Amino acid sequence: SALNSPPLALLASDNRTRIGSDPDIARLLAGSLGLKLRLVPTAWEDWPLGIASGRYDVALINIAVTEKRKEKFDFATYRVDPLAFSVKSTSDIAAVNGPADLAGRKVIVGSGTNQERILLGWNEDNRAAGRPQA
Repeated sequence: SALNSPPLALLASDNRTRIGSDPDIARLLAGSLGLKLRLVPTAWEDWPLGIASGRYDVALINIAVTEKRKEKFDFATYRVDPLAFSVKSTSDIAAVNGPADLAGRKVIVGSGTNQERILLGWNEDNRAAGRPQA
């Protein structure tokens, strides 16, 4: 997983040892299967090709399961991953319940993520309703 995305993965104070829930899970899986673990930090964009080409055996990198991804990869989910919005404490946004709540707002999501897929769908809904996109 990413180099600095606590609590999923980060470097310990020695600046070399990978800690966090993803490395912990990887260690437990490898240990229970009697395998030697080699953690390979990679960028988010590299996991699909890395798995498809055989460069990596497993990817633990906060991957949302989507129908399109299930066409190419097998998944074993290992945690509940509810999505949420974060806003500044002084924001006038009290809740986000659907596309209209984000119309005309600036929203940050990671490229290629489930969050981006949802936001793009909401933008289509906003466009169809005559509202500005997020």
